[in-house]
Amino acid sequence: MKRRLGILAAAAFLAVFQPGSAPGAVGLGVRVGTTGIGGEVAVPLVARYLNLRVAGSGGRIGLDMKQDDVTYDSDLTLYSWLALLDWHVGGGPFKIVVGAAYNGSEIEGTATPSRPIDLGDATFTPAQVGTLRAGVDYGRLGGYLGIGFGNLALDKGGRWTASLDCGLMVCGAPDLSLESRGGTLSRSAYLQRELKRELDEFEDDYGDWLRMYPVLTLGVSVRF
Repeated sequence: MKRRLGILAAAAFLAVFQPGSAPGAVGLGVRVGTTGIGGEVAVPLVARYLNLRVAGSGGRIGLDMKQDDVTYDSDLTLYSWLALLDWHVGGGPFKIVVGAAYNGSEIEGTATPSRPIDLGDATFTPAQVGTLRAGVDYGRLGGYLGIGFGNLALDKGGRWTASLDCGLMVCGAPDLSLESRGGTLSRSAYLQRELKRELDEFEDDYGDWLRMYPVLTLGVSVRF
């Protein structure tokens, strides 16, 4: 349902803001990269020089993430939308890209320690902590800045075109979580306090970095 609403919103946005007087083509394409697999559509605002583009991507990636002595079996769920202005410098393929970003991506991981581990300022046995569950919920709304090549909405140069985007989504502060389940101390105030201390240390070290998400995508589009 969320994906359908996003597609409808993008279509409505383009229908409202596409100027009928601007010459050029409508570009519709697919893209793959660090944001997953998705699609994009572009319309010209100023022929050859300025396009409006909306792109959405998603997917799921399994990965191992290590924090201190604990390795988490993790899933990165990708989901993002970009509303962009492509400025093609000099009317060529090179573009400077700015716009708004929505990053609904999440990371969820679990770890079942097999030896004593340090959490916060204390050491716990595997029986005491049970299974650790960690999560990162990215900061949703933000902005995008990048560069790239390829004009999806150019009415010259053939029906098909390739594109490259390289940039950075910068969104709000992420929502972090860390909890213990099934351990003898999982419900204790002592372990909860040390989990919070561990989480606060992680946020101090990586919180600012998690506001940023690198974007590198390759695309193929058709103009019509």
